[in-house]
Amino acid sequence: MKAFVHRGVIAALLACASLATTARAGVTVEVDREPVALNESVQIVFNVDEEFEGSPDFSPLETDFEILSRNQSSSVTIVNGQYAATVRWLIEARPRKVGVLTIPAIRFGALTSEPRTLRVEVPTPGSPGQPDSDVFIEVEATPDTPYVQGEIVLSVRIFAAVRTSGARLTEPDISGVEVVVQRTAADRSYEARRDGRVYRVTERNYSVFPQASGPLTIGPMMFSAELGANRLLWQDPLRRGQFVRVRSEPIELTVRPIPAGFPGAVWLPARSVNLSGSWSPADPEFRVGEPATLILKLTAVGLSASQLPPVSLPLPDDLRQYPDQPSAEERWTGRNTVAQQTLRIALIPNREGRFDLPTVRLPWWNVDTDALEYAQLDDLSFVAAPGSGRPAPAAETAVATAGDTETEAAAATTRTDAGAWPWLSGLLALGWAATIALWWRRSRGARPDAATRQLPDSKTASRELRRAVSSGDPEAAARALLDWGAALWPGAPPRSLRQLAERCDPPVANGITALERTLYAAAAESWNGEELVRAVSSFRPPARDPAAPAGGLPPLYPT
Repeated sequence: MKAFVHRGVIAALLACASLATTARAGVTVEVDREPVALNESVQIVFNVDEEFEGSPDFSPLETDFEILSRNQSSSVTIVNGQYAATVRWLIEARPRKVGVLTIPAIRFGALTSEPRTLRVEVPTPGSPGQPDSDVFIEVEATPDTPYVQGEIVLSVRIFAAVRTSGARLTEPDISGVEVVVQRTAADRSYEARRDGRVYRVTERNYSVFPQASGPLTIGPMMFSAELGANRLLWQDPLRRGQFVRVRSEPIELTVRPIPAGFPGAVWLPARSVNLSGSWSPADPEFRVGEPATLILKLTAVGLSASQLPPVSLPLPDDLRQYPDQPSAEERWTGRNTVAQQTLRIALIPNREGRFDLPTVRLPWWNVDTDALEYAQLDDLSFVAAPGSGRPAPAAETAVATAGDTETEAAAATTRTDAGAWPWLSGLLALGWAATIALWWRRSRGARPDAATRQLPDSKTASRELRRAVSSGDPEAAARALLDWGAALWPGAPPRSLRQLAERCDPPVANGITALERTLYAAAAESWNGEELVRAVSSFRPPARDPAAPAGGLPPLYPT
């Protein structure tokens, strides 16, 4: 019976895995670079998310391409119980004509790839006297009139018609103005024809960012290698091939300064800049007291990630924000560096109604058109509905002051895992439950007689805060702060961290704000509460309890 059950479970799991694979199965088509010269080969990669029998028919490719070689590889992975099979076909092909060619649809079992276009350009002529050589080098810098801090793409191509070994290439020697140089990606290899000869080309790319205007010189680059050195093991080990050393021609450029009248505070010379905003989840329900995540992305082609300015969005006072630390990344497209900065902000409306987020315009300079342009953030307005939380407990409401309308329970907020934003509409309900639990814990001994209620001790709460900070536990710190506030204001204990911050001086309030930001962050982040501990230790509360009546009895022993 157990064996039958096990077999049934395994069959069910395999069936689920099969369904999951089928649901996401597809074919993607990639090329190693674009554009491609007519005399060069290009690698076309088909990634198939499903195993299949037989071999695909690549003959439709031969209309516009000459197929030089084809290779197949496959892999199987199981991630979190999900089975995934991938088949990779790598086709090396040479275009037959200039223009925008189409990589046609190819059938892989039950799946078919989508057509893809590829731009093929007129071949670049070789340097004088070099195409007849077995090995030569070409260096190209684009654009030839760059702007200061704009990207110069330095492409180094080594052409070899024979086998080589022990190859060495010098690094770029750039003089004239200060520059920042970085390798873009791993070297790539392809085939090219020059004057009827077939060469194997190794290409290396650099991104060069000049830091000042003026003349710039890229000195000659040297390539050295041994020719015909791939000998068999039984050949004479002392017999060596011919050693060759070739060098490129120097390149002279003029770096242009920032155009007069550029309005931006940050100079952004790029090929394109895009500023976008989106929500997570994609179509959130905005409610008072409940967070929604705004994702701001700044993407630039032709800039490094360090050049991107911080993404910011001025927001109204009745819309609380808890931004994450921005993340930045770079990638190489084969022609330019693409930099992207992402900022996630948790937004919590304090009122119901319409919120009109301001329009953001970021000036940048288009190096292709040599003109000023603006990247503009789309409209992100929304309407917040009333909160979905339940009413506060009667006993808690009885001690609330007239101005206390917040229903937060930041002390019991649970920090989410990194990379996810699980704030859903049930967060406030969980906060209410935590508030009820906290109230019950504080008041469980006061039911028979309010005079016998055990109030928190401020020194004990301070020690608990210090212990929470030492262990890096922001949730425990929030609980200790609320206990500390209840000891200072027993007549009207603060019911949230925000209420507590409003009663304290700036050092304590700033520390509470930093703690709130950590608690409400979309991704887990480091937190250091040492300054908060010091601020709490030196804080002196006002002489009068905010809950005490303004016109009460005179003191028994007046001063």
